[in-house]
Amino acid sequence: MKKILITILLIILINPLIAKKTIPFPELLKPETISIDENQIYITEGASIYIYSLKDFKFKKKFGKKGAGPEEFKLPQSGLLTIDVQTNEIIVNSLAKISYFSKDGKFKKETKNSMGITMMLQSLGNGFAGIGISWDNKVMYRSLNLYDSKLNKSKEISKMKHDFQVGKGTRVLPTPYPFVSYNNKLYITWENDFIIKVYNNKGEKLFSIKQNYDKLNVKKEHKKGITHWYKTDIRTAQYFEFLKPLIFPAYFPAIRDMSINENKIYILTYKQKSNQSEFYILNLKGKFIKKKFLPLIEKSALEMYPYAINKGKLYQLVDNEDKEEWELLITKIK
Repeated sequence: MKKILITILLIILINPLIAKKTIPFPELLKPETISIDENQIYITEGASIYIYSLKDFKFKKKFGKKGAGPEEFKLPQSGLLTIDVQTNEIIVNSLAKISYFSKDGKFKKETKNSMGITMMLQSLGNGFAGIGISWDNKVMYRSLNLYDSKLNKSKEISKMKHDFQVGKGTRVLPTPYPFVSYNNKLYITWENDFIIKVYNNKGEKLFSIKQNYDKLNVKKEHKKGITHWYKTDIRTAQYFEFLKPLIFPAYFPAIRDMSINENKIYILTYKQKSNQSEFYILNLKGKFIKKKFLPLIEKSALEMYPYAINKGKLYQLVDNEDKEEWELLITKIK
């Protein structure tokens, strides 16, 4: 952890123009995702959701726990609780159901899904977009689908072989998963090149965004770090022999993650410089605005600490082991 703190200090010394703020969040033990709306910060940790004020960062409420009841959530194996806070409700996606809460964390209703696992649901039109898992002739696939309000699948947007296939190994650094529902449109990055496909809420393709970029080689040190992650991470260590062989591409995918806020698309790549991560910033039509390196801290060879972008600021939760508490780092994006 001392290494992370030294890194943060070096970033400030190297680039003093980056305005930073650090806020302690002592209530957290092991946060997994962070979401932000106009007034509040929402953090998921296991089957629980924490709400904080965005204005003064004060803790307001914690709700949710493991179970099958109306205010309880089951999690997919090795999966995360995901939420959507971009409507006037908190929509919680857990195993085989979605739950609706008011913005102050009061339970309203739930809809169960008998179809199986759907992941990372986001509101789109009168329904949702989300990832589904299916099998065909012993081959596992992942697909990006549209669902109605009752979680019935209405349309398949994109489909590809899953990264893991039984007896054939695991593709690491796979085709990226990110998709974002924004302004009633769906932005999808399911390509190895720098391509974003845009659809309307009926699943009809509107246009594609393409951006030139320099390919980044996957080197021996990258393979070593990623292999170590699979061997030691609590979610994969016990299954490591079953997941082998690990299949590496020659190049990193062009896109690592995508966020959209205030009519700007923020694309995180795998490129780093001076312990900072590269972002491409585009408008909603794909016009290039600028490229920016920001102090986004990696948790491991494959993961970033939880982060979100809101109103020109980068928010990231980082574990300060010296103080034994989690902190929210805030950086202005200039």
